[in-house]
Amino acid sequence: MFDRENWVGVMLLAVCGVGGGILLWTIATRATLTYDGPAWLPPVLLVVYVGALIFAFVRRPKTWL
Repeated sequence: MFDRENWVGVMLLAVCGVGGGILLWTIATRATLTYDGPAWLPPVLLVVYVGALIFAFVRRPKTWL
């Protein structure tokens, strides 16, 4: 399970687990999450995410043709 190729999946599973834990905590405590970080961070993360999607789409194998 922990081969070199599977580390991306393991990391994604860990991030989803942490996110799920945070959401369960907010539901149990009836807390409200607010973002108090820098205003420039969300647009930068959006550009990085969209750039990674485009890169993955261009670099993927063309096996479906």
